[in-house]
Amino acid sequence: MVTQPILDNIQQYIHALEQHGLPVSLVILFGSYASGHTNEWSDIDLIVISPRFDGNVSIEDVNLLWHTTLEIDNRIEPIACGQKQWQEDMVTPLLNVARREGVMIKPVAEPA
Repeated sequence: MVTQPILDNIQQYIHALEQHGLPVSLVILFGSYASGHTNEWSDIDLIVISPRFDGNVSIEDVNLLWHTTLEIDNRIEPIACGQKQWQEDMVTPLLNVARREGVMIKPVAEPA
């Protein structure tokens, strides 16, 4: 079970990415936080799904993913994934693990 503080940090991360101009369709939490087997060294493994990542992912967008972690929670380890790739790529092992074991987190509107 994912704890509420981790879910809150992920939502804050999504909102920060969107404030920086990156549309986020979905985030998949996978790894130790998704399985509930964390320790003091665990990172927060996320696949960030955005239509902007379909095709070539720019170094600027990769930098945005990583720099934004410093604003929210430096344990976040983001991986960029295009929306089309998430829907169609059935051969990449990491994506298959995330589909099978991950926790889908949809962006929610920030409270007014």
